[in-house]
Amino acid sequence: MIDDLSINSSKKKIPLSEAAELLGVSRYKMSRLVARGKVATSEDPLDERVKLVDRDEVLALKVRDQAA
Repeated sequence: MIDDLSINSSKKKIPLSEAAELLGVSRYKMSRLVARGKVATSEDPLDERVKLVDRDEVLALKVRDQAA
């Protein structure tokens, strides 16, 4: 069971609100990025109301925005 957790932690998923904070944008702006297909989401298995995004994908988006 512990091995399963370590495999999953290599692709860390974070909630949209945390992603917005990481990017320095509002939650509304983050939702627009998702709607436009800039960031893919998945449902939190423990709470279907929460949308998760891949942390590495968010960081890559931040780097692209800073380079532009």
